[in-house]
Amino acid sequence: MAGISSKAAGKLENKKKFTSQLFDDDLGWNTYQMKFRTMDPQIGRFLQIDPLAPQYVHNSTYAYAENDVIRAIDLEGLEKFIITNRSFHPDATFGGGYSGDARNFTTQENKYTTSRIEQQINIDFTGKTYSAYVRSDESHYPALGLTDKATPTQEFKQAEFTKNPNGTTSFDLQTSYAGDNPLFPGKVDMINVKTNMSLTITGKDNQFLSVGANMKGDNFPAAESYIRDASGTAVFIGVAPIPKGGHVTDIIGNNNRPMFTTGFTIELNKTGNFSGKVIYDGVKYPIPQWNKYSEETPTKK
Repeated sequence: MAGISSKAAGKLENKKKFTSQLFDDDLGWNTYQMKFRTMDPQIGRFLQIDPLAPQYVHNSTYAYAENDVIRAIDLEGLEKFIITNRSFHPDATFGGGYSGDARNFTTQENKYTTSRIEQQINIDFTGKTYSAYVRSDESHYPALGLTDKATPTQEFKQAEFTKNPNGTTSFDLQTSYAGDNPLFPGKVDMINVKTNMSLTITGKDNQFLSVGANMKGDNFPAAESYIRDASGTAVFIGVAPIPKGGHVTDIIGNNNRPMFTTGFTIELNKTGNFSGKVIYDGVKYPIPQWNKYSEETPTKK
């Protein structure tokens, strides 16, 4: 159809094709020029290393859409927002000799920041898409020389974008993850965490991201949740210390103990990244100050 077809007779060729990205066929190059990287559709790979690669060591530095091309797309070579939920044990050892993660609450992502279970959810408000994965670091029982890695699972009861009557766009999420201790005989002791979350972009020029969240589950071990923008800036959503008297046996059963509930707003800049302030109860906090509160929260009550 004239004016619609990519190569309509007598019309200029539409160079914006797959996911509305610019297709460059000059000199037979045949690549998609995205904002941060160039993608070669013949091999399904980027030609440059992901600028956020150090934060996502699980993923290939050249992969497109984390190799999940059926459910996900990569509009600009970077995700818009990434939610991370993690369960970890703050002590060096626990439960009679199992190695813990020996750390505090943090948004750091490196080989030294381990977790019993980590879930990441990539959300793109522009493309109305999301993708997710769940993983675990190795478990150790030094006394017997045992090492193994769990295979956690995740479920989504809701993960959808909604155009609200006032013109704002929301992403509503109901998700859970679970994982066993791979070194425990029978592998029956499960960590269970359930998260409900709503993200809404508001403001005349989309200059705010409102976050509402609550987490429930075993309340053992400790858990943390944070959101990261495409530039790599992270903002804590909430933390759940191990309660007083908490014990490894608390993970028995599929529990719904309250872990945290929160609601706040993050200021956005013109590129859709965090501009530096979190608004909570009418007060503006610089992101470092906001995160410091969670980082200094004791991991055990």
